[in-house]
Amino acid sequence: MERSPAPWQLYVGVDIATDTFTAARLLAEGEPSAPLTREQGAAGYAALQQRLQRAHAAAADTLVVLEATGRIGSPAPSRCTRRATRSA
Repeated sequence: MERSPAPWQLYVGVDIATDTFTAARLLAEGEPSAPLTREQGAAGYAALQQRLQRAHAAAADTLVVLEATGRIGSPAPSRCTRRATRSA
C-alpha cells in the first residue's frame, strides 16, 4: 500500500507554562527536535520563530498545537503562531 503524503510538512508542539514555554518540532519525514524551553516574552518567542524558520517549511504547511497551562492569552505566543500556521 502506498503512503499518502503528509498533510503538513512541519508539526510543532508548544506547552505554555506560567513563566516559560517548551516547544519541539517534527518535519513530516524526520525525527523530533530536542525540546526548546524559554522564558515567556518577546525574546523567547523570537527564538522559537527563528527555530521554526530554519525548518524551511512554509507557514501554510505548518501545524502548531498549543497546550496551555499558563498564560495562553499573552500576545507573544499568539503572534508567533499566527505567523506560523494555517487553518486546519
